[in-house]
Amino acid sequence: EQRIATASSIRYFGTSLDVRDPSLAWLEGHTVAGTAIVPATGYLELAMAAGQQVYDSAVTVDSLTIASPLVVSVDAKTKAPLVQVLVDQKDSDKPQFKVFSLNDGAEKWIQNASGSFKVGESAPTAAERLDPQRLVQSQELVPTPVDGFYSALWEFGLQYAGLFQSVTELWKSETQAVGHIHLDVGE
Repeated sequence: EQRIATASSIRYFGTSLDVRDPSLAWLEGHTVAGTAIVPATGYLELAMAAGQQVYDSAVTVDSLTIASPLVVSVDAKTKAPLVQVLVDQKDSDKPQFKVFSLNDGAEKWIQNASGSFKVGESAPTAAERLDPQRLVQSQELVPTPVDGFYSALWEFGLQYAGLFQSVTELWKSETQAVGHIHLDVGE
């Protein structure tokens, strides 16, 4: 990430997302209709990295709205998209951020996401994290078999591979779902 100095309350950070970079190859496992897109956790990581640079402190993302997918091409002829994260310090109680991208050959930047930070707060401890069993009981969700889950998503154009196939338990109702995800950090 590169910090771009400005004279305003807005701080700009820039990078590119090239799936040919071995550290970003995992992005190929998150595709929609055959196109690799950045998952929500990618926006969170970009925002928190920029926020920590600005505030020189721990930050947590308080809200995140994804406006448009950030497309990452796996085509060897296409340049990696440029990404900018803007952090606006105007409201010190609730600083805002925006994520923009510029794809190869495009003339206009696309706003992909926006949200707000909490500064000086660290991530929740293990005891504070969501407990799926508690959520399931409070929402009257029913257990749903996981086999076939990813093949059903595939039919809708959502192709998940590798670490993106980590749901081990699933509960749902007509309007919501809760899943238990197990990540093998050794991968």
